[in-house]
Amino acid sequence: MKATLARSGVAAALVFLLAGSLAITPAQAAGEVLVLFYDRDGGVLTPEEMRATSNNGEAGYDNDYLVDPTTLQAVQRGPLVEATGQGFTFSVPDSPVGLALNWPTLPLGYGLVIVDKNGAGYSGGETINFSYQAAYDIRRRLASALAARPDYVPSAKFNDAYTEAQAILDAIPLRATEPVKGRAGQLALDLFAVAYDALLAEHGPQRAIAQASAGLPCLGATIESTTNYPAVLDLAASLTKPYGWVRLVFPASARPADWAPLVSYAKTKGLKILGQPVRAEDEPLLSREQYRQRFRDFVAAFPEIDAWEAGDQANGAWHSTGMAAKLADAVAEIEALAPGRLLVLNLLHQINTEAPEFSMFTWIASNLSPTLRAKFDFVLLSLYPGQSPVGMFYEQLMERTRAAFPGKKIGLGEIGYGAPGEQLWWCYDEVDPAGAARRAVAAQYYPAMFDFAGSTGGGFWWNFAGEFPGDPALQATLSGLRDRLVAGIGQPSPARNGSWYALATTRNRATWKDLYQQVAVRPYTNYTAGTWAKGTGAVALQIWGDPAWTKLLASVRCDGNLDWKKVAAPVFNSGNRSRVWITFDNAFDRSAGTLLLDDAWFRRQGTTTNLLHNPGFELGGTVWTTTDPAVFRITDH
Repeated sequence: MKATLARSGVAAALVFLLAGSLAITPAQAAGEVLVLFYDRDGGVLTPEEMRATSNNGEAGYDNDYLVDPTTLQAVQRGPLVEATGQGFTFSVPDSPVGLALNWPTLPLGYGLVIVDKNGAGYSGGETINFSYQAAYDIRRRLASALAARPDYVPSAKFNDAYTEAQAILDAIPLRATEPVKGRAGQLALDLFAVAYDALLAEHGPQRAIAQASAGLPCLGATIESTTNYPAVLDLAASLTKPYGWVRLVFPASARPADWAPLVSYAKTKGLKILGQPVRAEDEPLLSREQYRQRFRDFVAAFPEIDAWEAGDQANGAWHSTGMAAKLADAVAEIEALAPGRLLVLNLLHQINTEAPEFSMFTWIASNLSPTLRAKFDFVLLSLYPGQSPVGMFYEQLMERTRAAFPGKKIGLGEIGYGAPGEQLWWCYDEVDPAGAARRAVAAQYYPAMFDFAGSTGGGFWWNFAGEFPGDPALQATLSGLRDRLVAGIGQPSPARNGSWYALATTRNRATWKDLYQQVAVRPYTNYTAGTWAKGTGAVALQIWGDPAWTKLLASVRCDGNLDWKKVAAPVFNSGNRSRVWITFDNAFDRSAGTLLLDDAWFRRQGTTTNLLHNPGFELGGTVWTTTDPAVFRITDH
């Protein structure tokens, strides 16, 4: 498991114990809520037993929080106070709140449970039977999740658990005692947890297939070392292609030249690359200018990298207070040095296991302006359920993230689950965290990460090089999901973006056939033009000053490559013209091959506006003319 996360968990426990809770003054309090706790046999849980239950014995630490029921932002840490007689109390502030607590279910282990009174939150004094209310809140959320997935065909696993949980709640007598309700609530929670996991993991691939037209799914692995990289990348490609991504996290000691062979090899394997120049644990050691320079160095060195991550688990408690400013600087460098490449933000899932200012949605609201949020293409959440339990909270977490970043693609960043001593709360298998539990985490969250609108997937398993090569079950989880996606989606379009591209089929003799369009220009103005090319063979990208092709203003050879390659013509001047022609021409002998062209551009020098119509060919042949369809055609096949 990532060392930073293990350190942060211990640090969080110490900070929590030393700092105590945030106080609510009497003037703020709107009432007092009594919270009662029972076990699955209906026995009263003493305060000590309740803490031991929530804290996984002595492994974890007190994690009770008040949160805004809508935004999930932190309101108060450690609100629970032992009540005289039984249970705990918390004072209600002047706005509605939900109570968040890590809580176990059997057999799945710990998850984050938020009781929020059917979504309204608590705004005055009353009594809560924790497990009973939690079961009703989860029942409501699960019913809503089902309604949002009308195409889901429930499995026997889902149906059995969901039906039995419903029956348990429906059978509670009208005047049942609190122990009876507490027992029933806990038993129903156990079953709802099984049903919720089944729903998301079973329906996730179905949604990924349905959403493929808006962007292909991503199946990822994280790599932070160049050791034995050919074997590691061979395995990653074999398990994930054609949807494979690798996230390269460059250690502080690394220089671009150290990683150039690995980057090049990853591209030969058909993998897309997400680059992260600064690891989370290294950020506090860098000044703002050093952080920015690190991005300059790596982004400039690797134009072939497909996406750049501006911050690694940016809301982590170990980060410097200037993390938000560093994020903005990194974004500026990526935009300047790699225009068109994807911008990625990586956040750490934790709501109630750090100080309130690092609670994920609180940190987002406090540190990321709407302008900065709008710049990111992908927002990824790193998920370590042994550090910060998830469970039935998972869908709520992802949907709230979508709301915080409207219109953005959402997915999972790092995923991992540790060995004994590295996790504070267990899930799936308490006695075998490095085996059965780890495999269950992968089997659940790789498919479930797709089960919400706008998901891109991800799931960049943290210790891929150390854990996947020797574990056939882990490998089967990833390759099996890939096979299901391929069967549903079909082989993806080879286009760089979207589905359409221009295809040049060239022979060993030049025949001077063209694909072209006319472009309106300003007289006596400098322009630049270019395209992206992939494949074999070569054509010429040319700018002509007249329709008779007698005045050549600029030309560049477009060669193929295993991956998309940017090709730009020299800067040229329009002269006294108000229109010119951009053409692709099979103008070379000894250049046989099949060349793909996509995302062409034509710009006034110093500007970003593309003057071409249909530059990515997504409108088919609109505005483009070909003089020989056997040489140049526009296609989505």
